[in-house]
Amino acid sequence: VGMATNIPPHNLGELVDALSVLIHNPEAT
Repeated sequence: VGMATNIPPHNLGELVDALSVLIHNPEAT
């Protein structure tokens, strides 16, 4: 998931949320 490297530190909450989605939905893109 290369998009994670494009998320600035101030969007950490969004990163955590995105990771949560990926954890619960492995096929999510």
